[in-house]
Amino acid sequence: MADPFKAITENALEFLESALDAFGAQPKNSVITFYAAVELFLKARLLREHWTLVVRREAELRTFQDGDFESVNYKEARARLQNVLQSGLSEEAHAAFETVRRHRNRMLHFFHDGSDNERAKIASEQLRAWYALNRLLTVQWAPHFDSWKERVAAIEKRLTKHRGYLKAKFDDLIPTIDEKKTAGSQFGKCESCGFPSAEIEVELDLVCNAKCLVCDHRDFWLEITCDDCDEKTRTEAGDDFKCSQCGHKVPFDELASYLDQDNADIRSGEEQLTPANCGWCDGYQTVFTYSEKYVCISCLEIADSIYFCGWCNEPTTKELEDSYLTGCSHCEGRFGWKDD
Repeated sequence: MADPFKAITENALEFLESALDAFGAQPKNSVITFYAAVELFLKARLLREHWTLVVRREAELRTFQDGDFESVNYKEARARLQNVLQSGLSEEAHAAFETVRRHRNRMLHFFHDGSDNERAKIASEQLRAWYALNRLLTVQWAPHFDSWKERVAAIEKRLTKHRGYLKAKFDDLIPTIDEKKTAGSQFGKCESCGFPSAEIEVELDLVCNAKCLVCDHRDFWLEITCDDCDEKTRTEAGDDFKCSQCGHKVPFDELASYLDQDNADIRSGEEQLTPANCGWCDGYQTVFTYSEKYVCISCLEIADSIYFCGWCNEPTTKELEDSYLTGCSHCEGRFGWKDD
């Protein structure tokens, strides 16, 4: 039997390339095949870990090898990436993939007008989804997909055509951007569409985000001051810190030291709320106290409050309903315990 991981990855890349081929003349096919590629890449990462993770129900090796099985859907794949592999999707990636999934569903069931405005919308959605997928393939999951880095780079180059469809929108927005700059707003280059249309907002001193006025892409990063040379360096959500001046490095799992300000006195009975779990990206113990807020070091979402699971008592930024019975993202509650 051929290597199933290699086969599904090759299929995913072929679907992506087909989506780009179809974009101009057959936008409907482009939307459908682009989303199919996204799902295949998620399944490929699960398959890299173990073949049973892509099987939806009863896993049997013979039927898997014959291709006679039902594979996990997007929601299930996302949950298994986080809960089993501990290598889940960021909230931004999830939002981008959900957008192309919903557009795929509309294309399958409803009329498509084929206008340039529709193509511009598709280009914007695919650029955002590709930005998230490209980071998964070249950063978060790089050791598993390194063999295909040249084809991935070629796809990135081809997406220049998509950016061309958004140029008219950027030109229309120039007066608005200039007005915002005059009023004090800062703009930078959008990591997705490449236009200098990303409006920057600084939250909590070192937590920053930007939203592009052209393609709606949102980006999050930390502005960390290097301990060795005092140089400020931008560090993307989920990345290690590397100083742009002196090269000093801090691994991602040690970046919490820049955020953790939980000063609870445990000896006096005061409850320590962090590290907590993230309700947005399902990160385990990735949330820390900073400036009287709660920041996830993985996705950089900010929460005002911490909640507790009614069954396992795990702290989380997500307000939970009936968690005693149904549990949280890290337990199955009383119902799951009873079933066991």
